[in-house]
Amino acid sequence: KNAPIQNGLNQAAKAGSKPGAHDVHSYILRGSREIVLNDLEKAKAIIEEGLSHFPKEANLYRFLGEIYVQQGKNQEGLLTLVEAMKLDPGNSKVLGGVGKLLLRMGRHADAKDFFRTAYFNDKTEASTAYHWMHACMGESDWSFYPELDNILRLGDDTPQNVEPLT
Repeated sequence: KNAPIQNGLNQAAKAGSKPGAHDVHSYILRGSREIVLNDLEKAKAIIEEGLSHFPKEANLYRFLGEIYVQQGKNQEGLLTLVEAMKLDPGNSKVLGGVGKLLLRMGRHADAKDFFRTAYFNDKTEASTAYHWMHACMGESDWSFYPELDNILRLGDDTPQNVEPLT
């Protein structure tokens, strides 16, 4: 079921290995490929190399933070995601990444604010609304968020095929 994703990541990895083809996205795509292959250390090395070339790129920091989280290094993940937020405070993917980490740490109340801000910064990020709902339900007070309730009732912004956090 991951064959199309894997094929695309393989093509991106090959393109990233050509001279002059290194840009921020090639590092992210090559790192993603290694995550799919379950090689977090190699993914981390690729992203760190990207950061040596693009030290002010928030998405590289976000990606590195998410790798730390997958490795169970929540504190390093949080510090790295905070660095990404400093570089790009309105980046919905960064805000959502912080929210996911806080949710995994059981900090539902803190996570809600990050997901809410991320969602309203970029309503095309459907998973953000899902995780926002998950955080609110963890606090048993999601009905106090009329914006989220309306989003979920209308269905227009309801996320599809989003896997729950574990």
